[in-house]
Amino acid sequence: MVIGECMIIDFHTHLGKPKMGVKRPEIGSNTEDIIRIQKEAGIDKSVIFAMPQEPFPKKNKEANMIVFSAKGPFIPFIWINPYFFEKKEFEILIEEFDVKGIKLHSVFDGYYPSPEFLEDVVKLSIKLDMPILFHSLWGDMGDVKNIENVASAFPRAKIVIAHLKESKCIDVARKHDNVYIDTSYCPHPRRIEQTVDAIGPDRILFGSDFPFNDPVIQKMMIERSKIKREEKQAILGENAIKLLNI
Repeated sequence: MVIGECMIIDFHTHLGKPKMGVKRPEIGSNTEDIIRIQKEAGIDKSVIFAMPQEPFPKKNKEANMIVFSAKGPFIPFIWINPYFFEKKEFEILIEEFDVKGIKLHSVFDGYYPSPEFLEDVVKLSIKLDMPILFHSLWGDMGDVKNIENVASAFPRAKIVIAHLKESKCIDVARKHDNVYIDTSYCPHPRRIEQTVDAIGPDRILFGSDFPFNDPVIQKMMIERSKIKREEKQAILGENAIKLLNI
């Protein structure tokens, strides 16, 4: 831990090997790789979720089992494909495997994340008091305007926008107090400073998107930013602890 004595949590880590849709970097994303990079980066825990295994995975337990069975300093999220969402099934899985959040990737799974389409998923997240991490980027299906519509329709939902690459995600968080942003793909420490100036430090979460980004470099974006030490502590771990109730 570099910044004070706070627990450092990476809010965006993939585990597993996808069968399609993305070219993998040379480094793998098995648990040994994650634990090794955690030590290199001074990370205490990582939020983990599965890679997509096929375009429309119907077998939700099997698709997420790599995360459910992982042993180590991990915080499991469940990848939900809304096309095959069954409330009772997911409630059982979430309780059985102590899931702390939900991951949605509209681009991989092929949908526009509208309030109507996601109503059952979002209402479940509100009932269970757990955040939903939304992918952003990569075209219309990943446009943050869709995520904003969901945040507006469900103000009690805890919405996390993945990837602090485009400044328009800051605009969405400025307008909606239930929106958080993870810092993966942050292009420069100045973007961290810009985000803190816009919404304060309490809804920003350190995330790397490992193995597609290097957590050491992504963490350095926060460490090298010209914000207060206590703001860095909040972003690197304290906000995640509060959001996840851990």
